[in-house]
Amino acid sequence: MPKILHVADIHLGARPYGLEERRNDIFRSFEFVVETALKDRPDAVLIAGDLFDKPKLPLRDVKQAVELVRMLTDAGIPVWRLMESTILHL
Repeated sequence: MPKILHVADIHLGARPYGLEERRNDIFRSFEFVVETALKDRPDAVLIAGDLFDKPKLPLRDVKQAVELVRMLTDAGIPVWRLMESTILHL
């Protein structure tokens, strides 16, 4: 049976209460997901729902997200996004 690490509604780039520290907390949480995947070596990581908080984010948020996802793909762990009944391979 395949081992899938499933996460949902991450909302990278969100700044609850307008606080930069909350943005950093959300990225740290996703970093924990990446570290867990690199340690546990699932067959794939499935991201359901919103990876990003908004369609347009500051470039540094997008770059940081890409770096984290790339750590998984570089390690040979496929990352799938599930959006509106469609799976996109990253």
